[in-house]
Amino acid sequence: MSAHYRSPLGYYALQLERSSDALYSVYQGAMSNVNHVIQTLKDLAHAVLPHKEVVDKDGAKAE
Repeated sequence: MSAHYRSPLGYYALQLERSSDALYSVYQGAMSNVNHVIQTLKDLAHAVLPHKEVVDKDGAKAE
């Protein structure tokens, strides 16, 4: 297999393992960020709920 018609690809176990570890680390970081965003949205919804209930009950007159 080759990346370019003049340069063959060399697969070395150590390089593949390091690349795999790096990719997994990026994946874990991304998933951690997603989980934090989801928790923040849940917290925001919980914080806004009492105010939303007042607005729903009284219309735009809620203070």
